[in-house]
Amino acid sequence: MATGPINIAGETKDDQRLWNTYLYWARGTLDPTTTKNHVLNISRQGQRIPASAATSLQIILFVSFALEYRLRRVYEVLGLRSRKRDGLGILIDNFRKRIEAMPRLDGARLIRLPPEWARVQARLIELNRLRNALVHGNYASVLRETAVNPRKIRQKARASFNALVDTIRIINQAIGYDTGKQRKTRAYYQQLKVLAR
Repeated sequence: MATGPINIAGETKDDQRLWNTYLYWARGTLDPTTTKNHVLNISRQGQRIPASAATSLQIILFVSFALEYRLRRVYEVLGLRSRKRDGLGILIDNFRKRIEAMPRLDGARLIRLPPEWARVQARLIELNRLRNALVHGNYASVLRETAVNPRKIRQKARASFNALVDTIRIINQAIGYDTGKQRKTRAYYQQLKVLAR
């Protein structure tokens, strides 16, 4: 049993800042005047994690949502079933084995992911690790990611987005959906990526 005052938002100031950030995202989206309501702790930037880190965490979340949607959609298009309870980690882990047993959409042959998939899959696994820390309230892990170096979490967000773009490109080509010239296709996806400045 704890002694002294308890703060349900977290044991440390950093825990509380992360909690306040999550609450701010939800309320601030519903009510844009949240930043002007100084009665609320969450309205003060000093009571939240730095804005750049918060934005990076949002990017990671939305990239993970987009990736899960895309993998499930590919299964559906190929006539494969996915279990609703399968999370992103299971989808990533089983993806290659499941789709490589299926014929391409253009009927050319069975689907084969290129060797490049192994590198991209490693980045997707890292994305899923970060996503799980965020959505399952693993404050210590999230704070470690954001506190080490503010630029580092931004780099991870960019790497996650670019891994999503690579995933879409690789899958579209491998399943026979994107049958255009590879050079032109690669150029399009390269433009979609966000490069370091």
